[in-house]
Formats: sequence, C-alpha cells, structure tokens
Amino acid sequence: MHTVFITGCGGYIGALLVDRLSKREDVDLIVGLDKEPLPKLIQENKKLHFIQGNTDGDWEMEVSRYKPDIVIHAAWQIRELYGQKNTQTRWNINGTHQVFDFVFGSGSVRRCVHFGSVASYGAFRNNKPEFVFTEQSPLRKSSYSYAEEKRISEEMLDDLYQKYEDHTKHLPQIFTVRPASITGPYGKKRTKFSLQSVLGGTVREGIIARILAKFMSFTPISSGWARQFVHEDDVCAAVEHLAFENFTVEKDILNLCPPGNYIDGVTMSEMLEKKPVKLPAFLYSIVFWFAWHLTRGRIPTPKGSYKTYVYPVIVDGTKISREYGFVYSYDTREAFTTKKGLYAQL
Repeated sequence: MHTVFITGCGGYIGALLVDRLSKREDVDLIVGLDKEPLPKLIQENKKLHFIQGNTDGDWEMEVSRYKPDIVIHAAWQIRELYGQKNTQTRWNINGTHQVFDFVFGSGSVRRCVHFGSVASYGAFRNNKPEFVFTEQSPLRKSSYSYAEEKRISEEMLDDLYQKYEDHTKHLPQIFTVRPASITGPYGKKRTKFSLQSVLGGTVREGIIARILAKFMSFTPISSGWARQFVHEDDVCAAVEHLAFENFTVEKDILNLCPPGNYIDGVTMSEMLEKKPVKLPAFLYSIVFWFAWHLTRGRIPTPKGSYKTYVYPVIVDGTKISREYGFVYSYDTREAFTTKKGLYAQL
C-alpha cells in the first residue's frame, strides 16, 4: 500500500490528482498540503489528510509521521503577486527547497514527481514554430517570473540530488514533468482568466471585462505565434503512470504534450470564430504593462508574460510514450476544444 504526499493539493491539478489517486486500491492515504481551503471536489475525500499551510511553513514533522513513499510536488504560485516579489520567491523557491529536502532526507520517499514547465525553454524572438524543443534542450533565463522560477527549481533539484547522492544510501526516483498549456473542462470552470476565457471574451466582471472586451473583440495574433495544449486528464494520467509503474531509471525529465500539430494564430481565430488581427510585439508589451498595473495584477499580465503570446515554444512530448509506454487520450486541438473528460460534469 502507498501513502502519497501531494503539495498544492487544493490547486487545479493537485485537486484532480487527489481525486484520481484516492480511487486506487493500492493507495491507503493521501497527505495533502495547501495554503488555501480545499475545493468542493475533494472536501469530503475520506483518504485525504489535509494540512493547511504553505510549503515554506512547518509541515515536515506532521507529514513525516505518515511516512509517504510517493511525493508529487504540484504547489506553485503561478500568477505573479503584484508588488510582493519577496513573498512569491519565498513560497515558490524556498518552499520548493523544503519539499526537495524532505524528499531526499525523509528516508521513506521512494519516488517524486516534480512539476516544471515548458515555459522555461523561453519564449524569445528567434523561436519559430518549426523549431521543436526536446528534454535535452537547455532551459533559458527569462524575464517572466513563472518561467524563471520553474527553471530555478529544476536547477535546484539537480544541485540537491548531487548533494544528497554523496552521503545518502538510498535516493528516490525523480521525475520532472514539463507540461504544455494545461486545459480541460474542470480547469475552464475553475479559473476566470484562462487563455480560453480571455481570447474567447467570456470574462464577465466589471471594469476588467470591459477592458478585455475592447481588446478581445478580435483575435490578436503575431506572425509566428503558436501554442500546444495538453488535456488535464492526460496530465493526471501521466503523473499517475510515473508515480506508480515500475521503472528502473533513477532520474528523468519528460515533456507532457500530445503529438500532432500545434495551434497557430489563424487556427485559433477560426476556432474562436473571431477575426484575426496581426499586432506587433511592442503593442502586446504596452497593453500587458497597462493591464498589469491598472488592475494591480488582477489581469495576470506580469513582466515578460506577453512574450508567451507572441513567440512560440513548441515541444516534443513523445518521450514519455516512447520510453515509458504512456498513451495520450487527446491531441492538442481536442485538449483545447473538448468539453469531455473525467470532470466535465463538475
């Protein structure tokens, strides 16, 4: 029987993982950590022991009592905190360091799955849709805090692995997954400011809605923009696969992105039934700057984030299928458009 420790258990993917893994007969207990209250999906989950707190808090002693053998680190402050850079760094970087120290030092953990991001490959001007990033491609420093902090977390994981390798008899297996843009029916209902809601003009709230309605009455595109999507069900299934199947590898990195074509700007506009209007990169940067500061971060357009809407980051996500036998259920277009999935009725 397994005991699973999931950080960010109340977040988008964390909650879905709690629900999914609790249905496994070989999972006896899930210890969940989150700074926010639990969502309705998992509030009554009988296999979940919930600890409300942050990853940079005092949770290790309580978690240690349950001796988890699997750790899934999904906690992250994804949306940049306006004017609170130090707080965000403490939560994401210091908190992640604590999680990694627990993974390597607890003695009970046999496997860990850590969430990175394809954003850490870097959205830069010289990116082209035909250039595909693989797991061997270097991660690049970015002005976009989410991408940069995810890059730092992977670098930190490598450093700590080498540190503990010198004096620890047993090291857990480590998998880092780098998902493309995650979407699905549960995610679309859960968040007000997803890419789909913004581009689709479905945000319905006060001044923010009016600002977005003006800018999104058409589909703004850049000449080379393209994006890939991975369905929430596939992300959860992939993490479950890596966490529970028997693999001999000690440490690996895996992109999570279904094979097949990406969605470019013209295709996106057709799917949203809007007229595409090509805009230069500098105009995106201006609009994002004003949206960020005028709404004090309520519209999640922090420094550097505009580049992810202008320059493509196209990845190859077939390694997990080729080397680990995982099969995706949705391609990138189906992931973006489908209303189907395990959580479609929630």
